[in-house]
Amino acid sequence: MHDDFYRAIQARFEGSADAQRQRLLGYLPFVYPLLHTYPQAPVLDLNDGASPWLRLLGEVGFAATSLNVHAPELLTQLAQHPDQSQAIVSAFRLVEYLPFDDVRQVVQESLRILKPGGLLLLEAPNPENIVLGAGGYYAIPNRQPPVMPELLEFVPHYYGYARTKLVRRLDRLQLCGEAPVQLLNVLNAVSPAYAVIAQKSTDGMSQAPVIPAFTHDYGLKLETLTERFDQQIQQIKADAAATELKLETAIKELEDSLLWKLSRPIRWADNQGKRLADEGVGERISAFKEKFTRMIVQRVLRLFAAKPALQRFCHKVSNKLGLTHYFVSLGRVVEPKIVPVEVDPAVLSEAQRVQARLTTLSPEAVQIAAELQRQKEAPKS
Repeated sequence: MHDDFYRAIQARFEGSADAQRQRLLGYLPFVYPLLHTYPQAPVLDLNDGASPWLRLLGEVGFAATSLNVHAPELLTQLAQHPDQSQAIVSAFRLVEYLPFDDVRQVVQESLRILKPGGLLLLEAPNPENIVLGAGGYYAIPNRQPPVMPELLEFVPHYYGYARTKLVRRLDRLQLCGEAPVQLLNVLNAVSPAYAVIAQKSTDGMSQAPVIPAFTHDYGLKLETLTERFDQQIQQIKADAAATELKLETAIKELEDSLLWKLSRPIRWADNQGKRLADEGVGERISAFKEKFTRMIVQRVLRLFAAKPALQRFCHKVSNKLGLTHYFVSLGRVVEPKIVPVEVDPAVLSEAQRVQARLTTLSPEAVQIAAELQRQKEAPKS
């Protein structure tokens, strides 16, 4: 895991040493308070000695060393360290290469060798980042299946650490606050790495380290970006609906205005002029004749609609003269209006009696009765 090939490919995907250093500065608020409790606090990094993390710790006053061994030898070397000998145990680019059971053993052994109030810091790639989890994670060979942040945080909690903190690394500072979120941000701007920082119990210490950084939240979660993106979409829809309502209101006010009503003849003349130029004089004359005829027929039919008997008579006449289809072609023929009629109770009783008798007839008798009724209602020639 520590040969030159893996160092090179790791650097290619994680950026230069300066870029890594800038990201690592975010962990100093957690580790720096330990210097007040343990001057020149010893730090054991489970990685190679050339890491930017070790150099950064050395600059601020820690006595940092590394195991600098391959993964199979890691647990053996870790077991050889004395109890309560380290203020910090850190591991970068390690969790993703170890089987999960080995990660659990690292957490257990670290608890043993940590001083009271000491810290365990484990950083790993974050599969919550969709682009990373869908393929980018496996661009580096020999990686184990990714470990979800909540699972890795649970491990030190399970083995007896006093408190834990899940720190999602924030690489997109421009997305903090109320900055707009694009769909691409939802896919690739979730914190690409996370760290679990666990503190050993401070019981029995006369001067326990005070680390305010444990009280804050860090990084961008997938749920956070998704919710912000959805809220933006809903706001865009709401703004569009409000704009549409304003336009409709403005149009309605315009149509109701006196100027709009006074200018109606001008608009009509302008529209007719355009249609005349497009369709020609002959076409417009034909359209006018058809429209005028339809208007007359519709008014006549509406007049007849108030008189059902007259309407039925005209309907029969138009059938005999073969003019029904012509009237229909004029459009929007008014349907006969159903007018409630007072019925003599004796007549209604007789009709009900006849109907009851029809229900008892045989199918042949019902067919004969229906034929007689059709002949009775058919117009005489």
